[in-house]
Amino acid sequence: MKIMKISKINKWLAAGALLLFLLIAGGAYMAINSNRQISDANASVFSSVLTGLASIFTSNMPPSYFKFHIDSRPNVTFIFKLTDPEKIQEARDILAGKPRTQWKIHVMGTIVKTSADYNQLWSYHLDPATIQFFEAAIEVCDASIRYVEEHLKEVGGALLPGNIWCPWGSRLVEEVRLDQPSTVVSRHLFYNNSVFDGKNPLANDNDDSSIAPGKSALNVRSESHLCKLYELFARYQWDYDRYFQSRESQCR
Repeated sequence: MKIMKISKINKWLAAGALLLFLLIAGGAYMAINSNRQISDANASVFSSVLTGLASIFTSNMPPSYFKFHIDSRPNVTFIFKLTDPEKIQEARDILAGKPRTQWKIHVMGTIVKTSADYNQLWSYHLDPATIQFFEAAIEVCDASIRYVEEHLKEVGGALLPGNIWCPWGSRLVEEVRLDQPSTVVSRHLFYNNSVFDGKNPLANDNDDSSIAPGKSALNVRSESHLCKLYELFARYQWDYDRYFQSRESQCR
């Protein structure tokens, strides 16, 4: 695996060095011939060669992934993929707060009604070729992340015509490294149809705030939590499967 990674790095370095050399050589050629009349045909050919080499170099660049949320629900996030090097750099400039990008923090694109491996929380994703960053957009393409999920069948009709989605409250928040192992940030107990979500039995954005105070979710991988589960089942004389029976001796 290390040999393969090193060879890939060497390949990228060699390609980059070749492109840089050609750019320098081209600049020198144009400078030397600055006092001569260069035909439009020669200049066009040279420009086409450089453009072709640049496209070959950039077309093999790996994609990058970014995350945005809706300001009103910052704990609900959406991950999208970018493959265009210019768009990737624009996204990074936005995150860095560079001038001319400080207002273009909102994300828009065309919805594809299938889940993506990098955005598995949702049943849809954005087409990377259509993603743009904007400052303001029309109301007809505005909707929250969860609302789109719950009304996905309606997308493309009266809801979000043309599958174009431009959530006004969206905000680009970070670049995501998918090669890094995922970790559990926190565990909570959510109470639907309770005082925490306004006694609403429907699944909506209010459920994200229906977290029971003073409660903690059990980690099934924890031995002490398994013992608590066993005690709970035993106390109320509920049936429990062989897995918990095998743990009985460890909990006493």
